[in-house]
Amino acid sequence: MNSRATIADCFDVTDCRKTMLGVLALAIMSFVPACAAPPSATLTWEDRRPIARVFVSRSSWVSDTNPDGFLAKDVDTRTKPGIEAFRSRLLQAADKWIANARHYNAQGVVVWDIEGFQQASMVYVGDPRCLPEYAPAMDAVADDFFARFRQADLHVGITIRPIKVFRIPPESVAKWGKWGYRLYKDGEDDVLHELSDRIAYAHKRWGCTLFYIDSNFHKKNIDGKWVSKKMPAEMMAELRQRHPEVLLIPEHYVSGYEHSSAQYAELRMESTGTPAKVRNHAPRAFTVLHTGDVAPATLVAKWDSVVQSVRGGDVLFVDAWVRSRQNDFVSNMYRQAKYESQQIPAVKTATQDHLESLLHASEAADRFRAVQGSDESSTSVLLDLLHNDPDWVVRLAACRALGRIGTPEAVGGLEKIISHPHESSLRYFAIDAAVRGDARAAAQVLSRLAGHVLGALRKAAAFGLGR
Repeated sequence: MNSRATIADCFDVTDCRKTMLGVLALAIMSFVPACAAPPSATLTWEDRRPIARVFVSRSSWVSDTNPDGFLAKDVDTRTKPGIEAFRSRLLQAADKWIANARHYNAQGVVVWDIEGFQQASMVYVGDPRCLPEYAPAMDAVADDFFARFRQADLHVGITIRPIKVFRIPPESVAKWGKWGYRLYKDGEDDVLHELSDRIAYAHKRWGCTLFYIDSNFHKKNIDGKWVSKKMPAEMMAELRQRHPEVLLIPEHYVSGYEHSSAQYAELRMESTGTPAKVRNHAPRAFTVLHTGDVAPATLVAKWDSVVQSVRGGDVLFVDAWVRSRQNDFVSNMYRQAKYESQQIPAVKTATQDHLESLLHASEAADRFRAVQGSDESSTSVLLDLLHNDPDWVVRLAACRALGRIGTPEAVGGLEKIISHPHESSLRYFAIDAAVRGDARAAAQVLSRLAGHVLGALRKAAAFGLGR
């Protein structure tokens, strides 16, 4: 149909079929512009390696000499010698955090609380433009601090908040602190401009491309009352369009955010990644998932679901300030996802001879996939893998295979892991496997550990006996 056709051309009463076609053509013409640039096309962030977190200030570090709570309680940001020492300590810490981020193959580092811990009521500001006024000691070293990460080929980022900060009158400081804050009000404040300006400032000054948006709320006037509401999807989309070079990670999800930002979620809140219904209509959507601070039972139960989310493109947080068991779990999740994604034929009949040959294979993925098809005849090889393989993911696979076999010999091998004082990372998985394999035998093992001198083993026994 000619795009210049008139309504009269379409509605020819002498030809009903022409009328129907005309209506359909107009409908298609009105719909095409909306389909030409789908919202999902605005989210383009290909790097799905972990993102590291760093907290540079805490309430527990606040002191008379360190009112902003930077790095440690004994930091001095009040005197010239103290500020020079603070600079040196911060840059040394940056070097350590860079090494840790690289160790865990992180794509970048998000710095929490760059403005410092201002006061208990506000926690932190989330506005880097205020750094010269709020924390001049940090302001003086911030450029060199962020440059270190960029020179290490890491993305850098900060946390921002859509709040309006203002000074408290001197007569009220004793009661309320130096600063007050409130959410931006729709119609009175331009929250989009404020967030956009924060991003532009941090991107121009430090090269920031990662932005965690804390408390992504604003106030709306509903029937004369100001009510807190999450920022609408249209606002997040506009923010993304203004800054297509960055990744936005809003704390709280709103339907439609997936087209312009990564969702933030926590395993402790029962999230294991991007829901299937979101992936179905937004294939580029992904979640940045925090897996820390969870009970062992949750980690064991949700492990495979998180691994599947990583396979689907979700990103996990790691903590850059320390090398920890929790960070190791993240690395292992990524590695298992990699092994499962590789196009290696499944070993359906992994005989003992076959497994023994794969035990010394150069590729851990070969050993991992071989274990999946093991049976009771492979018990001795699985026990060897469980106790001696250098790859933790292969050991986990062997652990689960032994639980599936469930013979006394298999459960006996799991008992050694459960009761070993230095097998804390695998212990709860071994308990789960043993209970699934032979609940009665596992209960006997756990009962013996219930009175163990080591609290960690008593706790593990309680976990297993309570299943």
